[in-house]
Amino acid sequence: MAAQWTYLTALMAAGLLMGTVFDLYNTVTGASRWFRWMRPALDLLFWLVSAAVVYHLVFRFDDGRVRLYVFLLLGAGYVLYRATVRTLVIRSAFAVVRAVRGLIHLVWRAVYALLVAPVLLWFRLLWRLLHLVYQVLCRAEDALFGLLGLAARLTGLKRLLNTAFMRRIFHTIHTHWEDFWTAASKWVKSKCVRD
Repeated sequence: MAAQWTYLTALMAAGLLMGTVFDLYNTVTGASRWFRWMRPALDLLFWLVSAAVVYHLVFRFDDGRVRLYVFLLLGAGYVLYRATVRTLVIRSAFAVVRAVRGLIHLVWRAVYALLVAPVLLWFRLLWRLLHLVYQVLCRAEDALFGLLGLAARLTGLKRLLNTAFMRRIFHTIHTHWEDFWTAASKWVKSKCVRD
């Protein structure tokens, strides 16, 4: 007689446990869009494990004979679960989801503050430094060519260099020089992150 009461209690407890587990994983997967795709696999796993547990109980207590009262007792355990602790289980599951979300958010903010933000800051500083060096070099180039022009005028070299042939050579050199630096500047801008 004691074994029969144990069997009845175990079947009702299995129904109660099945309801609890089902609501727990259903609430967690429903609250997160990342886990929704896992729902069909979790449903299949739930029913397979539940069937294995119930069959183990039936096999242990009733030599594997599945009778109508097995389903009635499982249902009674589920109804008992719904009437007593279901609200608490669902609230607890939502509290766990909120806590995990908060923890993930906190970890992400810490990783961002400690790793991502400093790296981005260094890249921005490096980009600004390179931009400043580029502007200084452009000014130095203008000043150098201005000084060379002044020296050419003062030494009389300008008249020699002012022939049509020399003007064509200087124009070609100047054009290619500008084209080279314009292309280099566009390439650097396309490869670097803009502010």
